[in-house]
Amino acid sequence: MTPSGADAPGIDPHPGVRSGQRLPAGERAADLLCRAGGSWAYVSLVAAGIAVAAVLAVPGGSRSVTLVGLGLSALAALEVAVALMASRRAGRIAAEIAQYQLDQGRRAGAAAEELRADMGRLYTELARIAALTEIARGSTRSHP
Repeated sequence: MTPSGADAPGIDPHPGVRSGQRLPAGERAADLLCRAGGSWAYVSLVAAGIAVAAVLAVPGGSRSVTLVGLGLSALAALEVAVALMASRRAGRIAAEIAQYQLDQGRRAGAAAEELRADMGRLYTELARIAALTEIARGSTRSHP
């Protein structure tokens, strides 16, 4: 499953993480459901629904049992939403870490290539200096 942050603006998808059309329809639907269910709007909607249900609770002797059941159901519904939000945050963190590591790898590769080029230039210059030194030695030996 793709981390939720991988399709956020400003975060490039990691090449090792499937996303978008590369995901089966079921996984895309699960991502969509996770994004919709793990939001503050969803928590607010559930809280409003719970408040309406509490107001409309069955009047009479069983009201306390109904309210306890409603309260426990509300806690479970809110707990699921909060767990989904925490999961999305963990996905965004994982995506940011992966993007950082990918960028670091690219920078390290560029630095290594630059060092390789510098070493090539140094090797060429060293060979040129060695050749000039040999020429200079040869010319001093031939002139006593």
